[in-house]
Amino acid sequence: MKKKYKGLFVVLLAICLLIQPVGSAFADESPGEMAIDAVVYRPVGVVCIVLGAIIYVVSWPFAKVGGNSEEAFQNLIVWPATFTFNRKLGDI
Repeated sequence: MKKKYKGLFVVLLAICLLIQPVGSAFADESPGEMAIDAVVYRPVGVVCIVLGAIIYVVSWPFAKVGGNSEEAFQNLIVWPATFTFNRKLGDI
């Protein structure tokens, strides 16, 4: 059972890391891009926020000692939230 969830976690994390370069390939906002954004990118963005929060909580003590806890917070939580909620639909 754990192996199944571990594989799912790895796949979702890979999608989160690859979502931005793929999204940058589109130049304008067409209805198709809006649909892809609404059906694929936004839900994956929500998953990235949750995974980023989990990773941040686990890594926070180490980031605090290293002096980069604010950078970790920005990269793991704020950036996915901004990507998911603070842009126009289809603006990938």
